[in-house]
Amino acid sequence: MTHALERAENARRLEEERGALAAFAAFTEAVSEATDVPALVRLAFSVLPTRFPRAVVGYFEPAGEGAWKAVHVTGRGPEREVREHVTTLEQDVTGAVRAGLSRDALFVDDWAGEDDAGGRPFGKVAFYPLRSDGEVRAVLAFGVRDLRRWGDRDRALVGAIGRSLQLAFERIATTSVHARQNAELAARTRALEAFAALSRDLSTSSGTPALVRTAQEVVLSLLPPGYGVFYELDGDTWRLTVQTGDLRNDALQAAVDRGLPYASARTLVIPWESRQAFYQDEYDITTDNLQEFASHITTTAALPVLAGGTPVGVFVVGLFDTRRWSEVDRAILEGVVRSLGIAVEGARGAAELVERTREVQTWRERYEVAVRGSGHLLYDWDPVTDHIVYGGAVEEITGYAEDELQGNLADWTDHLIHPDDRPHFAAEIARVIETHDEFHLPFRVVRRDGSVRLVEDDGFFRRDAARNVTRMVGLVKDVTERERTLEALRRSNSELEQFANVASHDLQAPIRAVTSFADAVSRRYGDALDERGQAYLRQIVENGEHMKRLVDDLLTYARVSREQHPMVPTDANEVFDMVVRRLGPDVEALGASVTRGGLPVVLADAQQLDQLLQNLVSNALKYHREDAAPEVRVTARREGTFWRFAVADNGLGIEPQYFDRIFGMFQRLHGRGQYEGTGIGLAVCRRIVQRHGGRLWVESEPGRGSTFLFTLPSA
Repeated sequence: MTHALERAENARRLEEERGALAAFAAFTEAVSEATDVPALVRLAFSVLPTRFPRAVVGYFEPAGEGAWKAVHVTGRGPEREVREHVTTLEQDVTGAVRAGLSRDALFVDDWAGEDDAGGRPFGKVAFYPLRSDGEVRAVLAFGVRDLRRWGDRDRALVGAIGRSLQLAFERIATTSVHARQNAELAARTRALEAFAALSRDLSTSSGTPALVRTAQEVVLSLLPPGYGVFYELDGDTWRLTVQTGDLRNDALQAAVDRGLPYASARTLVIPWESRQAFYQDEYDITTDNLQEFASHITTTAALPVLAGGTPVGVFVVGLFDTRRWSEVDRAILEGVVRSLGIAVEGARGAAELVERTREVQTWRERYEVAVRGSGHLLYDWDPVTDHIVYGGAVEEITGYAEDELQGNLADWTDHLIHPDDRPHFAAEIARVIETHDEFHLPFRVVRRDGSVRLVEDDGFFRRDAARNVTRMVGLVKDVTERERTLEALRRSNSELEQFANVASHDLQAPIRAVTSFADAVSRRYGDALDERGQAYLRQIVENGEHMKRLVDDLLTYARVSREQHPMVPTDANEVFDMVVRRLGPDVEALGASVTRGGLPVVLADAQQLDQLLQNLVSNALKYHREDAAPEVRVTARREGTFWRFAVADNGLGIEPQYFDRIFGMFQRLHGRGQYEGTGIGLAVCRRIVQRHGGRLWVESEPGRGSTFLFTLPSA
């Protein structure tokens, strides 16, 4: 009976060993092809129970803050009891790792754990560390409840399973690294392809900033955390024009936003001047004199962006983690920046072409709008083919739609031009073709409905090298209403001038009567009047005389337009000298100095030039300073077809806000109690100058005198 039981037990053990060997063989075979650590761990656990039937086996990974957590476990017994044993084993693993688990397995026959509390479920434990890159990444742990010591076969089995797992672990880690590297390489390839596509397929909106930003995004997507900046040289200052990513320092950001001095930013100067990339595996913060702000930057690369062989900017990448620039990194950076330079060069060419096209289109649109808005008819005549292309207000001026005209010169010579004006038109066309003059001619147009309009034709010729006319382009504008308005204005002005003349003459008699009778009363009855009455009489006389001066000045103002003499070459020297002789008593009384430089011969109405100079010199004498004798000097200098005169004094001066006001009718800056005058003199001066086609203005500073300037045509 005993022998039968022993044989049965031996047979059971033999069967278990066979099962264990079969399981271990399957595990060994699976290890060589494993790509999944959890699956391999579960397979290993199928081997262990046959050898350690009263054990809890676990695969543990870090759980943070130095603790370890069971990811896979196996054990026999009630579930609650197994969970308690796993918790205990977690503490044991944590303690073993903290104690410094060696490279090889740790076998302990009498394990007390992290504390010496009794009642622990395990008499012996084993820990097998699984490493990657020198770090313990996982632990295979055994807790056995019997008291047997770890035998050689037990250690060999644990070591074999552990080593197999370690090899699989390393292979899977290596495979993972390769997969990650392949993924990174694929990402880099896709990024470079995307940028290359962008470089090839430039759109009109892809200017330099957009291209640079795309390049920065491509590069930064392939690197650890960092930033990309692009600098352009502005004089002797580096200007940040494009940035991707945060510099992580407000003071550094402010410094680069302000601009970096050329010489001090060596990270930029070196690639700019050498036209070669400048790499720093360990960024030296003294390179750019940014010691206070850039200590957090560890690695940099700066590459010149060349467009057409000329640097247009510097492309900089900064990293916050230490990194050695590998050959792959450099190849990618230099490839991207080279593509960026080509793209920038192409974008600039495209942008210039687009800009020129846009300018042409803009001017064309402006011209068309201007022509339509002006109401002008536009024509382009080819004398060789006698073909005319029309545009603008064709129907508004002629009464015909464009397609109703023949499109040749006969439209005008046979139909549109008034019969009485056709000979003059033909003669003028022939004359300007012969003389190379520009064509300008007013004539009448007979519209489709028979109405007549007055137009002006301005034509411009294009000629070939032999001076033959190849094109005549021009504008025809309807001036009927303008001429009617001008005629009405001329009549109105004539009537107003006639009214002013008559009114002024009619006012002379009552004014003279008032002042004469006031004088008579003063002489005959002055002694009988008290002081107030005599003051009243003086007011009547003074205001009557002022009224007379106003009327005289109004007549003078009206005569500027009414009593016009022909404009002839006039020596301004002679006119000035005559004015000075006339003003001699006033000049002598004031102790004044009135001088001139050499004055020109101008095309002028001599009487009006005399009046102009007398008014300006008289004003300069009148508004003098009390603390200085008046000094007046008249000079002139040539300006194109005009002479610019200057009447300068050392008088009171005028504040800028009054520069325009003083030329208005009846405008005075001082009361009559201070300075006599009607406020018409400068208005007369401006009217005289305008009649001569010039302009009159003043330059002055209070207390430092005034200079009145006017222009007159040269003779």
